[in-house]
Amino acid sequence: MLNCTRLIRSDRFRRSLIGVSVALVAIAMVNGCGSKRSSSAGTGASYDTPRRSIQGGINHDEYARLGYRLVWQGFPVLGDSSSVRFFDVFDEGIVVHSMSNSITFMELTTGANRWVRQIGQPLETFVGNTTDNSQLMVASDNELFILDPRTGEITDKHGLAVVVSTPPRVIWPIVVFGSGGGEVLGHNLQTGFKLWGYKLRGSITARPVRIGQDLAGVVSQNGDTIIIDTRTGSSTMRARIFGGLSNVPVASDDAMYVASLDQSIYGFATRGSSWDWRVRAQQPLSSQPALLDDVLYVDIPGEGFAALDPAYGGERIWTSEDVSGVLVGMQNEELIVFSRERQKAYRIDPERGDITATIELNNVERMRMVPNVDGDLFAVSPQGVVGKFTPRF
Repeated sequence: MLNCTRLIRSDRFRRSLIGVSVALVAIAMVNGCGSKRSSSAGTGASYDTPRRSIQGGINHDEYARLGYRLVWQGFPVLGDSSSVRFFDVFDEGIVVHSMSNSITFMELTTGANRWVRQIGQPLETFVGNTTDNSQLMVASDNELFILDPRTGEITDKHGLAVVVSTPPRVIWPIVVFGSGGGEVLGHNLQTGFKLWGYKLRGSITARPVRIGQDLAGVVSQNGDTIIIDTRTGSSTMRARIFGGLSNVPVASDDAMYVASLDQSIYGFATRGSSWDWRVRAQQPLSSQPALLDDVLYVDIPGEGFAALDPAYGGERIWTSEDVSGVLVGMQNEELIVFSRERQKAYRIDPERGDITATIELNNVERMRMVPNVDGDLFAVSPQGVVGKFTPRF
């Protein structure tokens, strides 16, 4: 007589084995995918997309209040680290540079990883990335790597004449760096060698800023301030303020603006020997200033988020006492300010400084708007998940 119980148990056992096999294959496929991506990056990291997706959860209602909707979530390969060193949005795509120097180039339209590459050693010091003339430039403290953004292939590599300490600023064909020894370096991309150098007092940690077509502005930590003609390496303005920076200067076509740790905001013309105007604050200024539509925006500790008029000596247009953060851009004729510390974003009336909305944005470490007027919004979580959001009009 046929033993039906034995058949049922046998069938369950086979199905159980099949289920386990399928699970193991699925795990192997995920790990295999991660291994493949990691091997292209030269790291042994796993690619844990599901877990990172959950950790990088998005509150769609809050983003809707901000005026945006989600287009995609992307998952750059972070190598052996779990955090992002540099995050940049360029016309060619998105570059995510991890703490272990794994670089992921992501598609702007889909968030897919176009390529992944390990640059240098995991513990090597890198200072920043930039692009120009359809080239991706990745800078360590003593080398400049030139990559093809389509493939990630290294097409050239330049040794730098000094050990640099700031991200590069391209003013073609010159790349301008600052160094810990106080030298401003003008590196020629066409020859691969140093074109000029200019010595300042004190180390330079703030990225040089481009002013107009050919000028670069630099501030040292001793307050030595200079504007240099990058074609010749000669200075057009040299002055001294009373402290260094923990942010980056901003500039228009004919002026540079500096928010300093010496409790002052300065405006510099491109020629001269001193500042054009100075606005004093109650505390050192560390937040990143922004220039938009000829208005200078800066978070002033003890006062609030302020709009200044550079054309009238930095005169305050308004101050929003309840707002703290950095200007991201303008969307639908309102300013968007993001505070990483508060995990909030604000919509602000640009004429009066009134808050029109306060948005809770948990789990956001960095935010960019590209372009900075009615552009797409890019948010990065602490786990390295990148989200692209488009305006809701």
